[in-house]
Amino acid sequence: MAIGLGFTFPSSPPIPIYLFVTSLIANVYEKLNLISYE
Repeated sequence: MAIGLGFTFPSSPPIPIYLFVTSLIANVYEKLNLISYE
């Protein structure tokens, strides 16, 4: 959905895409932390 908004408004700054990528990276870090704890 965030990516869709980014493509819908190409003239505006890609803030939705930035937030989407940030949240995605945060999820990956959480998974890596869980793996490292195990």
